[in-house]
Amino acid sequence: MSFFSPSAAWLFLLALPLIALYFLKLKRPQVTVPSLVLWRRVLDDQRVNAPFQRFKRNLLLLLQLLLLALLILAAMQPFMRGSDDRVSRLPVLIDCSASMAAVERRGGKTRLDLAKERVNDLIAGLLPDQELAIISFSDTARQRCGFTSDRQRLRNALEAIVVEEVPSSVEHGVRMVQALGRGAPFEEVMLLTDGNVPDRAALDLPFRIQFQKIASPAPNIGITACRARRDREGAWEIFVEVVGSKEAELSGALLMRLANAAEDEPLASEIVTAKPGRAARLLFQVSAHERRDLEFELIPNAPVDALTSDNVAAIQLPPLRPLAIHASESLGALRHALQSIEDVNLFPGPNVSPDQFDLVITDGPADEAAPMRVRFNQIPEDLQELVTMGEPSPHQAIDWRRDAPLFQHVDFSNVVFLDEPIAQDLQEGTFVNRGYDILLHGQRGPLLVEKREEHALDLYAFFHPERSTFPYRVGFPVFVANLVEIARQRAGLSEAEALATGILPGFALGLRNQTVEVTLPGEGGRVSLTSDPSGYVPGLSARRVGRYRYDKGPGEVSASLLSAAETTLTQVESIAFREARVRAADETIETDRPLWHWLAAFGLMVLIIEWWAFQRRPGGWRASRMSS
Repeated sequence: MSFFSPSAAWLFLLALPLIALYFLKLKRPQVTVPSLVLWRRVLDDQRVNAPFQRFKRNLLLLLQLLLLALLILAAMQPFMRGSDDRVSRLPVLIDCSASMAAVERRGGKTRLDLAKERVNDLIAGLLPDQELAIISFSDTARQRCGFTSDRQRLRNALEAIVVEEVPSSVEHGVRMVQALGRGAPFEEVMLLTDGNVPDRAALDLPFRIQFQKIASPAPNIGITACRARRDREGAWEIFVEVVGSKEAELSGALLMRLANAAEDEPLASEIVTAKPGRAARLLFQVSAHERRDLEFELIPNAPVDALTSDNVAAIQLPPLRPLAIHASESLGALRHALQSIEDVNLFPGPNVSPDQFDLVITDGPADEAAPMRVRFNQIPEDLQELVTMGEPSPHQAIDWRRDAPLFQHVDFSNVVFLDEPIAQDLQEGTFVNRGYDILLHGQRGPLLVEKREEHALDLYAFFHPERSTFPYRVGFPVFVANLVEIARQRAGLSEAEALATGILPGFALGLRNQTVEVTLPGEGGRVSLTSDPSGYVPGLSARRVGRYRYDKGPGEVSASLLSAAETTLTQVESIAFREARVRAADETIETDRPLWHWLAAFGLMVLIIEWWAFQRRPGGWRASRMSS
């Protein structure tokens, strides 16, 4: 045991004047009495008034000395030293990812609750010269409270931390701590997590880390993937993947039903068993002639399922419709190849133009908004200083990205091009830095580049197909079919998948600088998004499983999947940083525990006893005894 303020021991000198008060002689006034019988009482009082005898027998003095000693010891602020060295500043990193909601038993405490209990012990044990800072992290990090010794402020910051149903990344939390250290130096950091974090972090550690791992929860089983694709008959084939934790073989019933359906009868059900370390996959099939909002629910057979948020997956399947393509009329060979593909509406044509095209192919300016655009014989403005068009001369491609979906089963070996782009810098990194990938290389520059953005895919061909032998090759209709298939995928007409938590995809609203209100799941409230000058609404941060309702655009969108690592509840025993490996502590580190409040409470009890015995009735406890 140590004392934070030992200089307060000088207060023990106050006992001297207290004792001296009891050594003073009593001064009695002269009083005439009617009988000599009372002289016996006088003699007794003279004996009691003897200094040392009075000191031995006075209970009130003993209680007052005890009370004084307790108050002085409390003022010295004693504390029991913990198992680790004392630190003046300690940042606390708390994992709040999806796996921290896992429990050991039904209705039990979550991993986050256990972590909060440990931090509450730290807060209760703070000494006057110690400060804590609280930072929570999942796939991002957030400073909840800077360095302070204010216990109430720390408890409020700790209480505000809730589970975010996303994966965890220690790197973000450590970077936040590093930024915190620029203003207030410290030597040590406490990391509280269930161990479901990446085992490597590409960071240097300028401080020590206490890796405190929360106890393992119960086994868990959950849905980790839900994808759909069109078969040859036009129906949707839905693949659902179920994974369990590594401790034991787990099973359950998987139900498929319509989302928000009034009836409880499922459309289909299957029994699924997930073996340790292996995923179980199931196949369902539904018609594609109408829109389907489906929900899959997993009902575990185990008495306790550690996580419940991964037992539901929602997927939206659009109805079967033709792909809307706009192709310039000057691209005759390409339009001819498109007309031979089924389920395609080609524009300009006899059909009524849609509000938005799925694919735009042009050899001139393209004003139409579309998820995918192909521009022939055009150089984008941000590449015009790097690429120029030379004099027309026959040349061939020297290489192409053979693993690109666009070039599946396409060979450019014998294709002759007349349009020859010339690049000022042939290094591919120069184009990558500007957001472009080169898919087709010519002899003196790129022939076709790709630019992927969140809401659009742009292909720029620095040649015109009519001024090449490409339309006369077998690979040309295959190339066009690949274009159509990629456009189907981006439009969600050939493939669909359930959305995971994290960032929901943005969408093209078509209106500039418009505010979109989004209602969050549960009692999460509402947030506002604003479309950019191109009419595109950015993605929304989805921190919880549930339905997000947009007042404009896509309507209702479900985020339902967790990371597979969160469902398996994988735990690491150490984290490798660049220069060191931090291992999880086997035992909980004992922190300093102040004792002054216990001493103050005991002193209050002594004060109450003194009041009850000597002040509650006139004459004190002796008068009470005599009256009884």
